[in-house]
Amino acid sequence: MTSASESIPPPPRAPSPFLPFSLYFFLFLFLFPFFLSLAATCHFLSFFFLFLLQPQTDRNIHSLIYP
Repeated sequence: MTSASESIPPPPRAPSPFLPFSLYFFLFLFLFPFFLSLAATCHFLSFFFLFLLQPQTDRNIHSLIYP
């Protein structure tokens, strides 16, 4: 005679919402250069707009001494 707990099968396990580690590793491996180049481009453009598009003034060093 079997008990009540042995006759009821365990509930099926829900699938994990997370990807396997190897898929995360390959996603990082292939997407990291893209995001790195995107960050470098934004970094360069920020310095470009910050320094190269300033109002043009007289950058002659002698104008500091002989106005």
